[in-house]
Amino acid sequence: MRDGARTFAAGLLVSVSLLGFASVFGLAATAGAGERQAEPPPTDPTLPEPPLPPPRTTIAEGVTVGGVEVGGFRPSEATRAVRTAFERPLVLVAGPVRRVRVAPRELGARPKLEKAIARARAARPGARIPLEIEVSRERLRRYVTRLAREVDRPAIDARARVRGVRLHVSPAKPGRRLQRLATARAIRVALATGSREPILLGYT
Repeated sequence: MRDGARTFAAGLLVSVSLLGFASVFGLAATAGAGERQAEPPPTDPTLPEPPLPPPRTTIAEGVTVGGVEVGGFRPSEATRAVRTAFERPLVLVAGPVRRVRVAPRELGARPKLEKAIARARAARPGARIPLEIEVSRERLRRYVTRLAREVDRPAIDARARVRGVRLHVSPAKPGRRLQRLATARAIRVALATGSREPILLGYT
């Protein structure tokens, strides 16, 4: 009987000890987990982003469009300046005392202003932006044909006439024909480069 009581008491003591140990271990584990959860997660320090530069409202210094200085201009001002320069008439030298003026619009020429000004706005200082030109070949051909009818001259043979007792001789005069292809080419080059230097017409 006493041996049974001792055995029961020993088993009870072992059970209580194990239960206490498990409780202590659980509390320690819970405390450790709580401590780990309480720690804030590590974060990388982030630097503030630099502010964006303000948009440029004028064209960079030294920029030209079709040979026209537009540096420091607003886009609208640059458009007006380039259009005014382009619309200047071309001067064709037909002879020693005759000059013919023709406006680009009469030749069906149109500048691509929007494209050129957009490129100028994004260009670096000192950039040279070409001005693209659309020219109607048909209208240019018709103009050169009309011009040739005005400036061409037929050849005149020498003539001799007798008036009374005197002989009057009219010297021969050579004719001339406008070089149409060369004239059309010179006009296209002047429009494309923006040059308004007088164009000397050639004849055959």
